[in-house]
Amino acid sequence: MTKSDMAPPSAWAKLANREPDRAAVDAHVAKWTSSLDKADLLTICEQYQVPCGPINSIEEIFADPQYAARENIARVADPRFSTPLAVANVVPRLTDTPGGIDHLGPSLGADTDDVFGTLLGLNAERIAELKTIGAV
Repeated sequence: MTKSDMAPPSAWAKLANREPDRAAVDAHVAKWTSSLDKADLLTICEQYQVPCGPINSIEEIFADPQYAARENIARVADPRFSTPLAVANVVPRLTDTPGGIDHLGPSLGADTDDVFGTLLGLNAERIAELKTIGAV
């Protein structure tokens, strides 16, 4: 898309003019943005101070040095797995109280006896029976 393909300023220069024609504006922007690769598009938008950012794939997130520098991906050991799992880190991390990830949660069914016994008032025999028939 060339500069001559862009809408004339009188057509969409003001929000009040763009809003009634939102579908056409969105289609125009979609056509233009899809004609460029991500790096070129981000460069052009930055040059003209258009607020934007990439929508990255998971592969791109793991390869992005900014994610690594900000420690946005935590690797957490869990006894259920042989290697640490990559999970989203705590956000925001504050200076005095940065937060952290202590564990990835209990195993499936770890609290069944407590929930059925304490909250529902079932005895151990009834819980065992429900497990035997596959209800729990």
